[in-house]
Amino acid sequence: MKIEKPKVPKGLCYVIKSSQLEEIFEELGVTIDISVKYYFSKEGAQGIRVFECLYWLPNKNVPYERLYINVGTVTFTQKDKIDTLLKEFFPKFKEWVLFMASLSENSTFLKQNNYIQANFTNDSLTVKSSP
Repeated sequence: MKIEKPKVPKGLCYVIKSSQLEEIFEELGVTIDISVKYYFSKEGAQGIRVFECLYWLPNKNVPYERLYINVGTVTFTQKDKIDTLLKEFFPKFKEWVLFMASLSENSTFLKQNNYIQANFTNDSLTVKSSP
């Protein structure tokens, strides 16, 4: 797992530790190339994007599949609420990863824009995914 993690500004914290992500993938037994990028979240029309995972297909430049994960920040006052919500999200995330890893290269489910993401807004988490 490749990790890019800048120091977080005062008053903010990342929503998940890299060691927790490593535990998830160890538990799943998935041997796919994984890159994790931590970033400072900004609130947008869909709330605060706190987690996103993209499944990238092999291409002419990179001949293997990979996961590209973005992990965002929340304020310390939001951290307890996010921790509770992520406990509900991560089983869905694990299921999605296992589903993607189980697909054959010629599966009709696979396309260029495969993702799962979680946005935090109004003290709740909205999850979107494709497929």
